[in-house]
Amino acid sequence: MKNTLMNSGHAAPGWTYSVAEHHIYGSSRLGVHNTNKLIASRENQNPIVYTSTNTEYTTLNRGKRHYELSNHLGNVQVVISDKRVSVCDEYLGVDRFEAEVLSAMDYYPFGMLIPDRQWYANSDSSNYRYGMNGQEKVDEISGSGNHYTAEYWEMDPRLGRRWNQDPKPHPSISNYAVFANNPIFYSDVLGDTVRGVNATSGTRMRDAIHNSFKGDDAAALRNLFKLGADGKTMASINESDFVNAVSGLTSDQQQLAYGYYNAINSTDVHTVEMVYRNEALSATTKGITGKSTGAELDDMAYGGFNVKTSSNSTFSAIVMDNAKHVGDYIDNKGASSFRAGSPGEILAHEMLGHGVGALRGSATSGHQDALQMSNLYLRAQGQGYYRNGAWHGTNVVLSKSTANQVPSFIQLPASIQSAINTRKFMIEITKPLIMERDNTYVKPPVILR
Repeated sequence: MKNTLMNSGHAAPGWTYSVAEHHIYGSSRLGVHNTNKLIASRENQNPIVYTSTNTEYTTLNRGKRHYELSNHLGNVQVVISDKRVSVCDEYLGVDRFEAEVLSAMDYYPFGMLIPDRQWYANSDSSNYRYGMNGQEKVDEISGSGNHYTAEYWEMDPRLGRRWNQDPKPHPSISNYAVFANNPIFYSDVLGDTVRGVNATSGTRMRDAIHNSFKGDDAAALRNLFKLGADGKTMASINESDFVNAVSGLTSDQQQLAYGYYNAINSTDVHTVEMVYRNEALSATTKGITGKSTGAELDDMAYGGFNVKTSSNSTFSAIVMDNAKHVGDYIDNKGASSFRAGSPGEILAHEMLGHGVGALRGSATSGHQDALQMSNLYLRAQGQGYYRNGAWHGTNVVLSKSTANQVPSFIQLPASIQSAINTRKFMIEITKPLIMERDNTYVKPPVILR
């Protein structure tokens, strides 16, 4: 809903307060309802505020609802109204009805309107506020369709550059670039992909990822997982830096690290809230669950949940001090035990298993993928047990073999695996060697300084 203050039209300080429009939403924005509904007003001579008591719509105004038709990038290309237009046959009888088309437009790659590919039904039809990538136009700055605004940027589509620096910097791309310089392939609705719901959750999420990779061998990898300028969005990671950082790690650590690397560098958006039991939940989590505190969420969700919020976004909530134990942890002897998941395990389970799996279209993202990510985390931590799923979701028990597989969308691609193997080989052949009398090669001694 957008609330707009409008002057009453008099020189004296009288005013009216009206709702100018409502956004129409399904899984994403479908259009705008131009209501211009009076909420409150004040007369010039009387300082008392008069509030409208009629909160119901009493008339049906066709043509006030405007719906957007967009392409795969979210570019608004046609705007129609809810008014139907009759089409007559040769005998002037009504043959059929068609939607009233208000405007149609096409764009150059970065969003500038193509001059000869615009059509408007009337002078008001060009006022629809959304265009390239579904973002809001700010026509008063540079003219019609020449400036866009989003949560994390102001962008000039003629230049294909943003006014501010990218809060999620990438080493190989300018901080002023948009759509990774490839607007045909990428969309960037917020102008920023793994992010905390706020700065506190962003810091906790980063720390949970760091704690997933312990030891000196993983120090370089931990340094790659850092927050961007906004303090809550994970910064992009360069592929060669990633390869160098994971080359000396175990296969399970590499797979888990790739899961986070892939989610962070993806154009999908995974928003995460990380909260303690005694803390209040964000408005987003409250709206999804109806719960108010971390303890209430923990009691309901046993440590966390993930929900798909659009075709390219998910939302997860994680209870840091999860106190709900589940009994499907199986040790190497086949005995079960009750345990509560750590923040790192729950994050891998919810965001990577459920979340990434759902956006990749995995048919098993609701159960098997999430359990496999829990078990990948446990193996990367050197733990001697796994979850078989008896206490999870559908309660379908997975065999030990299935439970310890890696979801296909998390597996290292051949190109990165090849680069890791090459890196390991180069490290090995460049190690200094010492020749002993019997021609045996041994590693050099450790020199204490």
